[in-house]
Order: sequence, then C-alpha cells, then structure tokens
Amino acid sequence: MGSIGTPAPAPRGFVLHKKQIDAMPLENFSNNSKRATGGWKQIFSSPDTPTDGLNLGIAHFPPKTATQESFEALHRHKQAEFYYILSGQALVKIDGVDHEVGPGAALFIPGDSEHGFWNTSESEELVFIWGFPCDGFRDVVYRFTGDKAEDAWSRKENAA
Repeated sequence: MGSIGTPAPAPRGFVLHKKQIDAMPLENFSNNSKRATGGWKQIFSSPDTPTDGLNLGIAHFPPKTATQESFEALHRHKQAEFYYILSGQALVKIDGVDHEVGPGAALFIPGDSEHGFWNTSESEELVFIWGFPCDGFRDVVYRFTGDKAEDAWSRKENAA
C-alpha cells in the first residue's frame, strides 16, 4: 500500500542492461556448500525491484573439478519454477527422473517437486535463467532433502 488508504502505485515497465546485471552481487545459500556450490543474481525480485508477480534470476555454477562437484542439492519449494539453460551442461533431477540438458533447454519444475542439478562439465560454467510465479525470492522457502523442517532456507531470513 501507499500512504494509509491509498493503493500502492502499479509497477511500471523498465529495462536493466547487461552492465547493470553484471554489477549485481552474486548471492548464495549462506555459503553452505552442502546445499550448493554456485550462486545467483536477482534480476527481478520485489521489494528490491519495482516488480510484482514474477521473480527472475540468473544462476552461475562453476565447472566441477576432480575434488569438487558443482551442484544445487535436492530440494523443494511450493512454487513452480522454470530454468532456461544459457551455457554449460547439467544433469537435472526432477522427481527422481534424470535429464541431461545443455544450452537452449527449457525446464518446468512443478511446485513441491523434488529437484536438483549438477554441472557435468569440467571446463564450462553452468549458467541459466530461473524464475518463480511470485513477487520476490523472499517468498520462496527451500526445503532441502534430508534437512529438518527448522533448517528450511529463505532469502528473507538468510540472505548472504
């Protein structure tokens, strides 16, 4: 809401250019390498941007090495999610089914589906666009497989 009794103004269209997105900080799961080894940038996420109804970001996961996997661990959240792979190769698991994906692949992940991914390349960063049908990333609560309920992660509580 705006001031008392008046509705908040409707979002207005705007453009973020590559230079602006490149300057955004890379966020992660509170530096918890058991949950993920890469990170993401928030492109559209209320209240940080004047947007609503759509949360959009870009993920970056380094190549795997002989001693370190590059991944996001199996997890769930109530919102549906999509990925669009820009570069790299990955194994994505959705509800127990493995999918090998590369540039140009589009994935739909239903709400509350268990999913995770692994960068399968030793030389190329995995980069993809992701999004949720909600106002902001603060609305998404990650429940990692094997974690206790009280260990659920949300940007609202744990931004790093």
